[in-house]
Amino acid sequence: MFLKIKDFPKNSQFFIKYLISYTFILLVPVVILSFIVFGIFVELLKNEIINNTVNSLNKSKTAIDNEINQLYGISYQIMCANNSLNLYLSMQDSPTRDLYIKNEIRKHTASNFFISEVALYLQDDMYVYTNEGVYPLNIFINSIYEYENWTLKDFIQDITQSHMPFVRPAEKVNTDESYITIVYPNYKSSKIPQSSLIFLIPERKVQQLLPTNVNEMKGTSLIIDEKNQVITSSNYSEHINSHEFKYLINSLNDKDTVFEKKINGTKYFVFITSSNFFGWKYVSLIPVKYVMRNVAKAKFIYFIGLAVVFILGIILILLFMRVNYRPIRQLISYIKRTLNKDEEYLNEIELVRETIAYLTSQNIKLKNNLNENLTALRDSLIFSLIKGQIKTIEEFNKYGKGIGIEFSKNCFQIVIIQACSKDYNAELSKTEINRDMLAKIISSCIMEEYDYYFRDNIEANQYILLLAFNEDNKQSLNMMLKNMISKAKNEYNILLTMGVGDEYVNPEFISKSYMNASTALKYKFIKGNGQIIYYSDIISCQLKIEDYPDKKNIEELRHLIKQGNIRKIQHIIESVADYIRENNVPIFVAKGLCYEIIYEVLNADKDIIVRNKYPDIFLLEKIETMEELTEIIKGICLDVCSAIKARHMQEERINLIDKIINFNSKIMTTAILTYK
Repeated sequence: MFLKIKDFPKNSQFFIKYLISYTFILLVPVVILSFIVFGIFVELLKNEIINNTVNSLNKSKTAIDNEINQLYGISYQIMCANNSLNLYLSMQDSPTRDLYIKNEIRKHTASNFFISEVALYLQDDMYVYTNEGVYPLNIFINSIYEYENWTLKDFIQDITQSHMPFVRPAEKVNTDESYITIVYPNYKSSKIPQSSLIFLIPERKVQQLLPTNVNEMKGTSLIIDEKNQVITSSNYSEHINSHEFKYLINSLNDKDTVFEKKINGTKYFVFITSSNFFGWKYVSLIPVKYVMRNVAKAKFIYFIGLAVVFILGIILILLFMRVNYRPIRQLISYIKRTLNKDEEYLNEIELVRETIAYLTSQNIKLKNNLNENLTALRDSLIFSLIKGQIKTIEEFNKYGKGIGIEFSKNCFQIVIIQACSKDYNAELSKTEINRDMLAKIISSCIMEEYDYYFRDNIEANQYILLLAFNEDNKQSLNMMLKNMISKAKNEYNILLTMGVGDEYVNPEFISKSYMNASTALKYKFIKGNGQIIYYSDIISCQLKIEDYPDKKNIEELRHLIKQGNIRKIQHIIESVADYIRENNVPIFVAKGLCYEIIYEVLNADKDIIVRNKYPDIFLLEKIETMEELTEIIKGICLDVCSAIKARHMQEERINLIDKIINFNSKIMTTAILTYK
C-alpha cells in the first residue's frame, strides 16, 4: 500500500484541517493515558486486587459464620426445644425407641449439607445417638469415627469437663477423610440432662467456602482459633510449619488488617478478618510477586498496545483521510451536477448543509403526503375486511399494525350512519357535515369496551362504523348510539340516522353485518331521520302485504289535481303515509306505493310538469323518508293545482277576449253593411 502525495487534495482547507485535528486527537489520549498508567493505574490495579481478596475473605467468613450459626440453632432445637426427643429418650430400650430418636435428630439436619453427622452423647447410659443410628460410646469412638489424636478417655474427659462449646481442628478420621469436630456441652436450659451435642463437619466442605482466587495466586487461606491453632487451610504449604509463620500467627490480634510480611524469604500480603464465633480469625497469605505480576503484565501489555495503536493510528489516519475524502469530492460533484448547485462561495460542508436542508424540506412534503394517504390506506383495509377479502382478525392485524389499526375483541358489528340537515329543503352539500366532525362525535361517545374504526361509505353522506367487542351488550350499544345522535343534533344541528346490523363472532360474516345495516338504514324511509334502526327488529316485525291499499284513492289524485282540490289531495297522501307507518310495510312495498303516487302526479298534466322542471326531483332515490315524501308531494301538488287554475283563468281570459273581438267584428260588419 503506497500513499502518494498526488492522491491528496492540495487546495482543500478542510482536508488539511481535519488531518491535523485527527493527529492531535490521537496524540492527546496517548499522552494522557501514559501519565494515568504511571501515576494512577498501577496503584488502582494493585488496590483492586487487594480489595477483591479482602472481599472474598469476608464473603468466606460470612458463609462459614452462617453455617456455624445454623449449628448453634440446631443444637438449641435438639437439646432445649424438642419435647419429642426427650420423650423418646425416656422410653425403655427398644429398636423402635432408637429409630424414633434417630429420625428426630435427622429432622433437624436433613436440610443442612454442611454437616456430615450429628451425635447426641448421654453421659448416663454411655450411648451416642446420631442421625444415622445409635452406637455405644466405645464403638462410636474406636470404630465408627476413629480419631488419630482423640482417644475414648480424652473424649469423655473433654466432653464432661467442658462447659463451653469448643472446636477440634481438622484431623484424620478412619485415615480417609479429615473432620472438624464442634462440641456443644449441656445447656442450663436443656431438657436432656447430662447430654452433649457433637457436629462432625468434613474439612473439604469448609475448604470449599474459603476464597478460591487465593489458591489461583499460589496463596493460602486459613482459619485460626483463639488458641492460634489452625482449624483448616485451603492448602497445607511448607511455610505453615515454619517458625516465622507460627510467630506471625501468635502475633495476630482481632483487628481486620492488610499488611506485607516476609516468611521464609518470600514476601506475602497478609489479609486478616475476625469472626464472632469461637474467636476465629480468617487469614489469607498471597505472595506479593503474584499480585504484582498481574500489575506488571498489565503495564507491559498496555505499553505494547499503546505503541501498536499509535503506529496504526498514524497509518489509518493517512489512509482513511485519502479514502474518505474521495466520496466527499464525488458527493460535491454529484450535488452540483444533479441539483444544479454550483455556488463557488460555498465550501464542501456548507454545500452539503444547504443540500440537506433542501432534501429535508422535500422529505417533509413526502411525509405529509404519506400521512394524508394514511387514512385512505386504513379505509381500504377496512373495506377489504367488510368485503370478505380478509378471513381472520389475525390476518387483518398483520396488515393493520403498520398503519395503526388493530382489533383485540372477538365480536363484530356494522353500523351505517347517514347524516343530513334538519331542514328537508336544504341542500346537503351546503350543510356543515363532514367526516372529521362525525369522527369527533363518535370518539367522544364511544365506550371503553369497544374497539372501532370509522370510514366513508360508498353512498354519499353515509359512513361505516365497525365495532368490535367481547360480548353482547345491546343495551349499552343503544345508549352509546343515542348519545351520538343527541350530540350531533344539539351541538351541530345534524340528524344522524343509523342502520345497525347483527353482530357476528366470525370475521367472515362482517360483510353480512354490513348488508344487515344497509337494509336497516333503508327503513329510514319509514322510521324517519334521527332514528336507530336495528336489522333484528325489522326482521322480527315484518308483515306480509298481499296487496296495496285501495288504488282508487291513488288514481283519484290525477282528477283531484286537475280539479285543484288541495284538501282531499292532502288527505289521500296522509292516509297512504299512515298506512305505511302503521303496518311496517317492507321497503320494496313502500317504494311501490311511492311509484304509484309519483306516477299519478306526473301524469296529472304533463305540460305543466315539463314546463316547471319537476321530473328530477321525483326520483325515488332522492326521497329518503315519509316526512320528506309527504312535504314534497304536497308542495308539488299545490304548485300543479295553482298552475292549472292559472292556466284555466288564462284560457278563460283568452276566450273572453276572443268573444269580444268576434262580437266587435260582427258589430263592425253589420254597421258597414247598413251604411252601404
